[in-house]
Amino acid sequence: MAPEEEGHQDAAPPDPWDTRPAAHHVGHNDHGRLVQAGTLHGGVHFHESLDSLVESALRRIRHASGLGPDRIRDVLDTFCPSDARKYTVFTEELARHRLGLITGEPGRGRTHTAIHALADLSPGAPVDEVVIDADTADAGLAGFTPVPDRPRFLDLSDLPAPAAGQRAAVRTLVERVRASGALLVLVCRPGPWEQEFSACRARLRIDAPVAAADVFRRTMARRYGADRAGRWADDPRVAAALSGAGPERAVRLVREAERTRPPHAPLAEEDHAAWIDRALKDFTDPADVLPGWSHDGEGTEFRRVLTQAVALLEGAPSGIVAHHTHRLAEAWGVPPIRPTPVSGDGFSGDLAEIGARVRDDRVRFHRPGHRDDALDHLWREHPDARGPFQEWACGAVRDLPRRERVLVARRWLELARRHRDPAPVDTLLHRWSDSPALRWAAIPVLAEAAVTRELGSAVRSRLYRVATSPKATSQDLMVLEVCRVYGRVQPGTALTRLRHIADKAPQKWTESLIRALVEIAAEPGNLPRVLETVSGWSGPGGGIGAVALLRLLHAGTAEASGLQDELERGALRTETVADAWTASFRAGDGVERVLWSWFDALADRPGTGGPAAATLMDAAAKDPGFAAELRGCARRWSHAHTRTSPAVEGLRRTLDGI
Repeated sequence: MAPEEEGHQDAAPPDPWDTRPAAHHVGHNDHGRLVQAGTLHGGVHFHESLDSLVESALRRIRHASGLGPDRIRDVLDTFCPSDARKYTVFTEELARHRLGLITGEPGRGRTHTAIHALADLSPGAPVDEVVIDADTADAGLAGFTPVPDRPRFLDLSDLPAPAAGQRAAVRTLVERVRASGALLVLVCRPGPWEQEFSACRARLRIDAPVAAADVFRRTMARRYGADRAGRWADDPRVAAALSGAGPERAVRLVREAERTRPPHAPLAEEDHAAWIDRALKDFTDPADVLPGWSHDGEGTEFRRVLTQAVALLEGAPSGIVAHHTHRLAEAWGVPPIRPTPVSGDGFSGDLAEIGARVRDDRVRFHRPGHRDDALDHLWREHPDARGPFQEWACGAVRDLPRRERVLVARRWLELARRHRDPAPVDTLLHRWSDSPALRWAAIPVLAEAAVTRELGSAVRSRLYRVATSPKATSQDLMVLEVCRVYGRVQPGTALTRLRHIADKAPQKWTESLIRALVEIAAEPGNLPRVLETVSGWSGPGGGIGAVALLRLLHAGTAEASGLQDELERGALRTETVADAWTASFRAGDGVERVLWSWFDALADRPGTGGPAAATLMDAAAKDPGFAAELRGCARRWSHAHTRTSPAVEGLRRTLDGI
């Protein structure tokens, strides 16, 4: 099947998250859907499903945003304090007072330290991050509920100059945590927050990141013992590789040592030296081994153009890479290396000079890591080339098959994460949003960027600025879909942005918005947050929110079945559901049909209906108009059924007394 082509900008693109059953559907695969028949009359219309890409993105999002067992083990395994004595004093005070404060500039290991301290004091317990939304008046903290057995940390670095409401929200959160007895570590830059929590007894100031050599020695010792770790760390070649580096580089070298470890043991001296040689083989300064950039002479600039084109498009067909290399040369004002199309040794010869080759008509570098090194070099050393490079990339990616488009989008994200710079992913939001073909490739990657520790806050701020702009554009459609994906993992910030889009969305976006809210609510643990937040929507978006609430409340759907189950278990407060009823009633029509479905469900329950009936009574007490609607609907349901329901009849008797 050929990849989808660019369509008219106003045409609705295929919905990659449409979960409605297809007429003919054979599982998930990477190449589309299968239709098998003896005879077909007329046409067959179908499109490639992106469901598998979204599911893969959700796995990455959960990993990037969460602190699962693997991440905790990694922190416990690689942590090395910059000052062991000060860290020990901090953890002792944290154990006593349950509230800690870590200060220092970003990049000095503050978060790593907070996670280690919490995990060390609460073995086996999951560690959570309280996510800040710097764009909102309450910093996104208004709905926070502390859980005594869930240690958490709160990074305030994105609020260097907090507004009064944000400051009050943080103070309220801290007091709630104190009252609950839960563990909380605050992380901030030196400055206003440091004075704000001057009474905090457990305090740790990190003035400099830990040395890479110390991290390497300690991590190697945990794996191989102190003697072997000392032999590695004292080797001049290892010392040179780690000189001036950060902790991440030390961990990379440990992993390289693991990968190249010989299978036999014990090791003779020459075997040990060979092991170190193998581990260090690709562990050198990329600038020293970057063909295409490291030599001068005729054609140097064009080889650099070719290096960057291959770096972004690696794995693409050779014809596409060759064509767009010349387009990039034009964008940068670089003359071609050959005077005519048939001059020189050909494309393969040019690729050989930059350490690349063509195999099965796909262009790839010889050395693993060359692609990232080349992109890093351009981003770090030639900032004036970035803008034209990002603009060129949009045209180049349009010519790629769909799956290669997603790979390129991921390369922008990986570049951004390595440099802790959101600018590379800006190209996805601002340049790819106008094209349906590019938009759907960028959405899963932008959703992942929105929750990463390196970029999340900056990316969410960019999404917020789009959502709060006065006019609905294709970028808003991109933000809507991004929020629908990452909101399953981080609902609070996503719902804020969806509310602003709902206030200005054209009618044709209504179903997409409703489905986004329903899908976010379907993720375990998200339903109370969605009900509470959407019940408070007002303005133009309130109507869309009300329809979504009714969709969640309708007893004939899986969402409502889950809602009633959570009510029965006590995981959902009746007051929360009552507010959803009254909010949906005030916003418009459709309540009677949903109430009817609840009466059907109540008729199947024994007794008086339990929490499900209690929510209706709570809502009736809150809103006389809803009480009248409920009374009339219950009466009509009773007249329409020959069977009697104790729960419905009990509701009628109680309502008659209001």
